[in-house]
Amino acid sequence: MVISVIVPVYNVERWLDRCVTSIVGQTYKNLEIILIDDGSTDKSSEMCDAWSRLDNRIRVIHKANGGLSSARNAGLGIATGTRIAFVDSDDWIDSEMLSTMNQWMDEQSAVDVVMCGTIKNYENGREQCIDGDLPQRVFTSDQTLHNFLYRSNRMASAVWNKLFDATLFKDGEGKTVILFPEGLDNEDYYLLAHIYRRMRGIYFNPRGFYHYCIRTGSITTAGMNAHSLDKGISSERYCDYLEDSGYTDKVALAYGRMQGWYDTLSMMY
Repeated sequence: MVISVIVPVYNVERWLDRCVTSIVGQTYKNLEIILIDDGSTDKSSEMCDAWSRLDNRIRVIHKANGGLSSARNAGLGIATGTRIAFVDSDDWIDSEMLSTMNQWMDEQSAVDVVMCGTIKNYENGREQCIDGDLPQRVFTSDQTLHNFLYRSNRMASAVWNKLFDATLFKDGEGKTVILFPEGLDNEDYYLLAHIYRRMRGIYFNPRGFYHYCIRTGSITTAGMNAHSLDKGISSERYCDYLEDSGYTDKVALAYGRMQGWYDTLSMMY
């Protein structure tokens, strides 16, 4: 079974080798590794090409800069794997992550997504396992959406600590129809709302396989900018989608909209 690993790359020459090394060194070897150079202006572009010459599992896309969503969508457009994972290029993953998560999905017959724990790595060397105290469990689609809208049990998180059944992104003819919203930050929440609505269930295990690097100047630490309202705008869009698709928990939807704008105000302050 091929797992497609989609890695958006933009001006990360300092961290890229660490990231790709962690992926090519996975104990699970049947990988399609897609590096999307999103118009990098440093050495990242050349580094991607160098990696593709070292490992024939690596495919490289060079494109004009369009942002994180655009890069991930380009990867989804060419991915051929049965299952899909995302890794950000300034992060890295444990060598057992994909093998273990693939096994979890094989063992859990009622799920289309599996999720591991996350370790935050700070520039000063400090580490923090942010969900290690939560129990492993299976959530149905409705349970996941409820927790997602109420921001509980880590269901409102990112795409990079998950492994997805690739069919969740496609229609009946195999065309990719679930995509990240281009031009809008908070893209993970938008996409997850769509995935959670389509899936049967998700299995969560708190084992900390994904290393999330907290660094100055990243999207999540950029301060006030043109995207400062995106969390609120995104919440309106994905709640509209859920309501239009027939999701009936009106209170949870109202809370999800409110929380999106609260997050926006909190970030501003």
